[in-house]
Amino acid sequence: MGIKSFLFFVLFNLFFLAPAFGQFPDIDKKPEAKEKRVRWSAKDSTMAAGLASNSQLLYTSQTALTGLFSVGEKSSAQAFLIVSGSDPMTYGIGGLYKYTVSGTKRLGFHVGGGLGLGDYAEDRSFFRISGVAGFHFRVRKRILFHVDGGLTLSRDDALVDGGDDSNQTTITGQSSIFGLSIMYMF
Repeated sequence: MGIKSFLFFVLFNLFFLAPAFGQFPDIDKKPEAKEKRVRWSAKDSTMAAGLASNSQLLYTSQTALTGLFSVGEKSSAQAFLIVSGSDPMTYGIGGLYKYTVSGTKRLGFHVGGGLGLGDYAEDRSFFRISGVAGFHFRVRKRILFHVDGGLTLSRDDALVDGGDDSNQTTITGQSSIFGLSIMYMF
């Protein structure tokens, strides 16, 4: 298994298994005679899904699908997926870990990091590592906005004389609209 396949496997599992973090029942807990009925509220949400613009991490300016999963009280993992072409098959997947250093999950400032990988042309791939900082806020009860920017280290197969690879380091917003993600909380 190559490094690209391994990273794809890790990100795929993060995207689909992250919602289960911290949601296993306590098997030692004895059932109470009568439990209180608890109403669900948006502040208890552990997952959100929506659209994101993240060209630094995913190598394309097209909009990606994104999911945000609560990992703890101040931590979350955001996964990205985009399929931008079918002939040849071009795709990008990525993930960011975010930790809220100031504020709450409703309104705050976060820092973190992540990686992205995929194919952008026939026999051309990319791998990127990003450190991000940004802010997030909620509108109404269930609409969540994240805006991210930061340092990106990239390794892209490029059409350079002699077939050399291209390595770059950039400090920028995660896209032309500053790494904006708009998500609906479940």
